[in-house]
Amino acid sequence: MFTARFVSNTSRAHFSKACRVFAIAGASGAVAVGSRGISAEEIQTKNRRLSDHHRIAITAWSIFKPREQADLDATSKKYRGNFLALLSFLKERGYEGIEITVADFRFAGYFPDYVSDEEIMCTMREASAQTGIKIIGSLLHITDGGPSIGPSYITGLDYRNPDFWTNLEKVLVQEKSVGSEYITFQIGLPQDMNGTGGAYRNDEEFLKLSARRIEKLQEVCFKHGMNFYVEAHIERISEDPEAFCKIFDYCKNEFEVNADLSHYLYRNICRGPHFDRIMGRVGHCHIRMCRKHGDLSADVGVHMDRIGSVGVPAADWDDKGVTWQAVEAMRPALQCGLTSCAIVGEAGPAFTVPDALLLDTKLVPLYRYMASIADGHPPSGNPFTSE
Repeated sequence: MFTARFVSNTSRAHFSKACRVFAIAGASGAVAVGSRGISAEEIQTKNRRLSDHHRIAITAWSIFKPREQADLDATSKKYRGNFLALLSFLKERGYEGIEITVADFRFAGYFPDYVSDEEIMCTMREASAQTGIKIIGSLLHITDGGPSIGPSYITGLDYRNPDFWTNLEKVLVQEKSVGSEYITFQIGLPQDMNGTGGAYRNDEEFLKLSARRIEKLQEVCFKHGMNFYVEAHIERISEDPEAFCKIFDYCKNEFEVNADLSHYLYRNICRGPHFDRIMGRVGHCHIRMCRKHGDLSADVGVHMDRIGSVGVPAADWDDKGVTWQAVEAMRPALQCGLTSCAIVGEAGPAFTVPDALLLDTKLVPLYRYMASIADGHPPSGNPFTSE
């Protein structure tokens, strides 16, 4: 693996000084939030606006799980094992932040088991401080029995785990200590509800249970001073728009959505009363190119009726391809602004995308275009030729 070079960025000798200071500070923060008896007035009660402008960021999926095939995902493989170099590369390409968790590093095989969470967190903090790329948020996966989703087997975030809420508190303390300002959750469906085309929309007891769980998740995040989002995603409780809206109705408190609209758009779900209600709840976003009636993760330049200039975003925009589609789908939410103040790219290492991280960097002008809309300064023209 690439462990030795990664760990060398934060030597054990250095950890004994600087990193322990960070670890103590993080622990102190946990005590301050979790157990000193803070008043109700001090606890966050709704999502906050997290910046004075909308920032450009990237998720872990584009980076940390390159496909093994030799000719795929060369860019992320180049930086695998060197987080500092990766963040420096992202800085040069115009990113301001990254959405990542401590568990993502273990899931991707960057550290052996004997390396402590504190050492991993120190590596994250030091690379962030040196490059100016902020760890702005964290994506957490929750299962409801069945196989793990991403690093959920590492975090222990399975609803059927009796230690679920204890595990969640531990994870939130860690993520907060490395800089995360928000948590976005992918909440998995039970296995028997997957692949049913949204039949769970008629299971009122499950929808009510999902609402109670969301209420508690949001309460815990707010206690730790972090924004809370539920991601729109296939094979999650948000897969079916009608079911998701019923969960809205059953929840005692309003919550916001992380709009990864690719999970709706590739199924050609792009309008209607339920879709519109979901768009009215959007406070965060993951942006991935996808094709209607096609791939969840797609390269630019491939259209239903023809093959254009593959891999050339400017030409794709002129052809009103997936880049144009992404902006128009998100526009209603962008015009209202996002509480996360983050446009988070997530080109996926899947299907015919040859290099997910490289594609994401090519799309930074598109993300800036979206950020300008969200900041109240809507631009015009082709994002890739008008900068």
